[in-house]
Amino acid sequence: MKIALKLHEKIKHRLFRRIGRELRLAYRVLDIGCGDCELACYLARAYDQQVVGIDIISEGFPKYQDLGKIHRNIKCIRKDAVDIEFLYKAIDAVVMMMSLCRMERLLTVLQQAYQSLTPGGEIVIADYLNGSSVQKSLNKHCCEEKKIVEFLSKVGFGDIQTKLIEHKQILWITANRVPATTKIANA
Repeated sequence: MKIALKLHEKIKHRLFRRIGRELRLAYRVLDIGCGDCELACYLARAYDQQVVGIDIISEGFPKYQDLGKIHRNIKCIRKDAVDIEFLYKAIDAVVMMMSLCRMERLLTVLQQAYQSLTPGGEIVIADYLNGSSVQKSLNKHCCEEKKIVEFLSKVGFGDIQTKLIEHKQILWITANRVPATTKIANA
């Protein structure tokens, strides 16, 4: 278990950098399942992004006044991700890192993420691959790749890309909110 936790810490910080590079052009980022808002702090500091973190679990959740001292562009909210209508079409990118295993209504959360994104906005999902050695060591349940891709497609995401990273321990998925097509009337 200790080895798995050490590996988790190493992977986590490499994922922060990878997510930052992937979303470097986004200005407003939503971190669903933000936990202690560590990724939100990283993105705000490294890329000067405005980051809203949402998590239903209060364990390890930072206090608002503490976040304000760290960076002015961070706002972490204790809220269920199935109820984020206030963010609709206000977000450039959504990230979900190591949070799928805790989501009971993943399809609904992905629908909310889709609605929160501006047209063309991107979602990045990084989670342990079901059956990976780290996932087994940490004794976490993870969603299957096929199910996540199916849900993303069902919600309306396009350009869905999946790959295994970090020695095939992490499932990395990116997708975009497909811009609405504009119909041109015949003159």
